[in-house]
Amino acid sequence: MTIPDTEYMNRIRNFQEKMREKEVALAFIYGTDSEPLYLRYLTNYWPNFETGSLLVPQEGEPT
Repeated sequence: MTIPDTEYMNRIRNFQEKMREKEVALAFIYGTDSEPLYLRYLTNYWPNFETGSLLVPQEGEPT
């Protein structure tokens, strides 16, 4: 099953809405090959033999 890119964009927007509700300015999402869950949920990136991270601001595009 392929998840469309629009679903990942919606997940980021929903996450940012929760950040605004909780007054969180910036979130750091970290994942490894053995613990990719949050990173994969938001980006579909599964780090293989490495680590991955994502910075999500309250407003704007994640990095």
